Amino acid sequence: ENVYRISKNSRSFKEIRQTGLECIGTANLIETVEVIYLALRSLESISKNYVLEISHIGLVEAIMNQYGIEESLAAKLLTAISRKSSDELYSLCKQNDVSSEACNALTVLTENFPDTSRALYYISEICHSQDAKINFSNLSHIVQFIRQKGYGENIKIDFSIANDMNYY
Repeated sequence: ENVYRISKNSRSFKEIRQTGLECIGTANLIETVEVIYLALRSLESISKNYVLEISHIGLVEAIMNQYGIEESLAAKLLTAISRKSSDELYSLCKQNDVSSEACNALTVLTENFPDTSRALYYISEICHSQDAKINFSNLSHIVQFIRQKGYGENIKIDFSIANDMNYY
């Protein structure tokens, strides 16, 4: 379907094509896995050569919260993550007196991981709060299910696509 969004750069309407799926109520892990599995099967029907990039905004928020990063700064840091700009992220951290531990952890989210195993390993190392661990566990379960279904090589974890905490 065609949808119209206001472009952040020009402030004019931009027409984009998108396919969507709506879950009524709060989507739990089962619904999330079903949607990702459906997306993978749909992409497979179009081409055998595809990769689905997945992210987890709840995990990103939890990691920022575990370091006490305020919402206004979190939005700027998320922009740096979406640009995969560790330099921009470090600069923002320095300007806002964010600890080096927090800054190093957030930099992991800018990485271009070659595979989900490596991504999960490094992400697990930065999840210290209970909320971050729960969200990481959800992401791990999603990846595990997708691997079991034979689509492990067709997914990539990429936090640059988690670019708007207020999409709706």
